[in-house]
Amino acid sequence: MEIEWISKDKYCEESGFSAGRVRGWITRHWERGVQYQIHGKTTAISIVEVDKWWSKGGPESPAVAESPPIPTTRRRSQTGPISRLVSPARYR
Repeated sequence: MEIEWISKDKYCEESGFSAGRVRGWITRHWERGVQYQIHGKTTAISIVEVDKWWSKGGPESPAVAESPPIPTTRRRSQTGPISRLVSPARYR
């Protein structure tokens, strides 16, 4: 029987990918409970499901390319009401 779940550190060691790259896939592409699980402070990766993900094209798969862009929120201006006031020295 093949081991299905391994730790993220062991996956990085065996696959040669950096921990940051795997973290990016977890954040952007993988689904919790399918490709990975979190047990306490350890992230476990499903070898079988990740292999399926790679066979479908991995991060370059059409499903990822066709996903709509994530909307961004506009940041408020850094200038507050006080910084908009004009100094009396400017009127001289």
